[in-house]
Amino acid sequence: MHKKKFLFFLYLVLPCISLAQSKSNKFVELTDKIKESESQKWYNTINVSGYVDVYYNYTLNNKQGSQDDTSETFHRYNKQWAVNAVKLSIDKIAEKESRWGFRLDSQNGQSIAYQERPGSTTNNIFNMNLLQQGYVSMYFPVLRGLKVDAGKMYGHIGFDSLNSIEMVSYTLGYIFYNVPFINTGARAALQVSENWTLNFFFYNSAQGTGYLNPATANTPPVDKLDANSAFSNTNHAYSDGLNIANSKGTRLNGDLIKDRLSLTWNTLFGDDNGWGRIPNRDIIANDISGSNYLRYPGTKSRNDYYFINEIWVTMNPTEKFTMTFDWIYQIRSGNTAAGNGAYVSEGTKKIGNYNFPLTIGRDDNDVKRINTSYGIWAKYTFIYFFALGFRYENFDDSRYGGSYVANPPLSQITPLTRYDLQFLDSTGLRKPSNLGQTRSLTITPTFTYTEHVVIKLDIRRDWALGSQFVDTQGRPSHQQYGFILGLVAKF
Repeated sequence: MHKKKFLFFLYLVLPCISLAQSKSNKFVELTDKIKESESQKWYNTINVSGYVDVYYNYTLNNKQGSQDDTSETFHRYNKQWAVNAVKLSIDKIAEKESRWGFRLDSQNGQSIAYQERPGSTTNNIFNMNLLQQGYVSMYFPVLRGLKVDAGKMYGHIGFDSLNSIEMVSYTLGYIFYNVPFINTGARAALQVSENWTLNFFFYNSAQGTGYLNPATANTPPVDKLDANSAFSNTNHAYSDGLNIANSKGTRLNGDLIKDRLSLTWNTLFGDDNGWGRIPNRDIIANDISGSNYLRYPGTKSRNDYYFINEIWVTMNPTEKFTMTFDWIYQIRSGNTAAGNGAYVSEGTKKIGNYNFPLTIGRDDNDVKRINTSYGIWAKYTFIYFFALGFRYENFDDSRYGGSYVANPPLSQITPLTRYDLQFLDSTGLRKPSNLGQTRSLTITPTFTYTEHVVIKLDIRRDWALGSQFVDTQGRPSHQQYGFILGLVAKF
């Protein structure tokens, strides 16, 4: 009798227990789905990072304190502490699961003033240099993935970086200092295979984004609209390309040997000119007549252009050692060569009672300034908290007719205190030079104090074929030594 009652009890209770268990399992599954859905919310995929970067520079020349040491690249405060950069980055990556994204880099500090074009005027109120990067990203399911960015972004030329934490050395090298840092436009990255990516770039300007005074920027004397005004209603204050010939670039990068040998090939071509190069005959006519009138022809991309071709190869023979060889070939042609701050004087020749430029024997459309340079970077990690970096650069502008860079330290008269060179320039007697041929060697011990603090010490020697540096007494010198301590706290 008791056995029958017990079996009857099980018959009634077990289905209830089973039903309760089923509902409990469904509740757990629903809870897991809710948690998974919450974890996939877009605001949970946003990344926030940044750093504070300070340095102490002790370069052996006669500059100190508030004097601008143009022999360096970004680190122009000599014999004192300086805040190189303070940066905050917010980004969301566009990917297959979430096909939209963005990037916002807000930066302040002393180096940001030199990152936009031209470096000497980027502190003007019209610039956007506090907004280092700002772009929108979209993902498209093409091949293995196509990502498109549009806005303000880093340029793709050069092996060094605007972020010292990412470099082998702490200071920028001369090669990277002579390419566009930041551009405004669009880019597309197509993942064509597991190891190879093809990139296309469409920038407003080949020479970088930045501010130019709208009252004077690229305005011929014969057509100065609002020339006496600090503002102009005929040009944008934020100059970013003067014509519709937008710049175009490419990048192909991938592994030749997986995890051991990689290749990156970059190109960039653009015509940023408002007009073409003034013909030599007009320059001569202007010299003879003493008139201020010059005929400015229209710009032509086949004559007035800026072109860059760059290849670098990175080798990783072991996990502790990496080495990169970077070769770069740059051409400024036509008005891009003559009108962008580069030293182009080639002396004069006296004909009769007049001094004529030595350029009169050349074709008006065949004025090119060529730079071919290379650099070697290497880094060996001895232990997780200590590594040793090496960088050597050979900056050769012997085919350029003078120093190549459009901004200091090697532009036009170098150094600015060389009054003998200024006199030769003013009289047109300075001969074609190769003083811009510079060599630079940097050894960088790197200490990882914690995972958030990195310490770098650049021991650097720069030297040139000419005496374009100065010593601690201000006398011309062909070489210069520097010691720069960089402290970077990242998060």
